[in-house]
Amino acid sequence: AGMRNKLGHMDKTIQSLMMLTANGICRDTTVMLDQVVQDVVFEVRMTDSKQLKFDLELGEHLVIKGAETEVRTMLHTLIVNAVEASPINGVIEIKGEKNADMVMISVCDQGSGIDESIAGRVFEPHTTTKVEGTGMGLYITQRMAQLYYKGSVTLDNGENGGCSAHLMLATEGDV
Repeated sequence: AGMRNKLGHMDKTIQSLMMLTANGICRDTTVMLDQVVQDVVFEVRMTDSKQLKFDLELGEHLVIKGAETEVRTMLHTLIVNAVEASPINGVIEIKGEKNADMVMISVCDQGSGIDESIAGRVFEPHTTTKVEGTGMGLYITQRMAQLYYKGSVTLDNGENGGCSAHLMLATEGDV
């Protein structure tokens, strides 16, 4: 089953990469980030065996121009990473804030934080500490944010342990 999961995951990764190179993706739709976050959390909850608690603080007007599939892919990566890093009964905080022409979504978990050994390489392809991982999620997320949303992803270890991932996106994508 492990191999099949890995292949399934690689398939998804390849599909995401193909989306990255696909011309003709329409990036001028209005994307409601709070709804996308809630959707992803709902999906993730269906397979969550750790009884995690999701603490969402998403303000109004977290709206950007972009392609919902890309935004969903980026948020899905960060939220799934947080779920996988979390201890049983852990809390994942997801906050959204808007300032000027940027929106920031932060996903904070109570896991063990980023492993020192890979801290400098987390955005490089094929960097992973997960048995099943392909190490492409953060790489794709960072590339998408930079290429199409004048944005970025940053990761830092919290003072009380855990990792915080911050996704910055311009409200007016690549227009």
